[in-house]
Amino acid sequence: MTNETFRQLSDLIVNKTIVRHKWKFYDSFYFSTVVLALIGYGHRTLITTRAKIFCIFYAMLGIPMWLITFQSAGERLNSILSHMLSRIKQSLHLKQVKTTDGELLLMESLLSIIILLIGACVFSKFEEWSFFDSFYYGFITLTTIGFGDYVVFVNIYRKKKFFFTLEFYFF
Repeated sequence: MTNETFRQLSDLIVNKTIVRHKWKFYDSFYFSTVVLALIGYGHRTLITTRAKIFCIFYAMLGIPMWLITFQSAGERLNSILSHMLSRIKQSLHLKQVKTTDGELLLMESLLSIIILLIGACVFSKFEEWSFFDSFYYGFITLTTIGFGDYVVFVNIYRKKKFFFTLEFYFF
C-alpha cells in the first residue's frame, strides 16, 4: 500500500469522509448501460439528489426504449436464422424446408452458448478471472441478474492501488 493510499484510507476511517472519484466518459456510459439493461450491479452509486432524480427519469424513458430495441433486434435475428436454416435444408435437399420453432430455438441456444464462450474468453483475458468465473459473469449479466460479485473495470482501480470501495458521484 502506498503512503497516499494509506493516507486516504485512514482519512476515510478517522474522519468518515467519502472518497469521490469523478466519472470519466466510459464510467458514465457503462453506468447508463447497466441501468438500461436492468442489471444493477450496485458497485457504482449516485450520491447527489440531482443525479438520482435524473437517473429515475432516464430509466423511466430509457428502459422501455431499450426493451423495444432488443425485441426488434430479436425478431430480426429470428428471421435471419430462419432464412439461413431454410437455405441449409434446401441445399441438403430435405423435404421439409420450412424452419420449425424447435429448430429455431436450438439454433438460438447454440448461438447463446457461443456468445457466452466468446465473452468468457475475453473477460478471462482482460479481467484476469478464471474461465469459469468469466462464463458465470457473462451468464449472470446476460440474464440481467447482476449480483455484483464480479464486475468489469474493477481491476483498473486495483491497479491504481485503490484497495477500498470508491463511491462515485454525478455532476
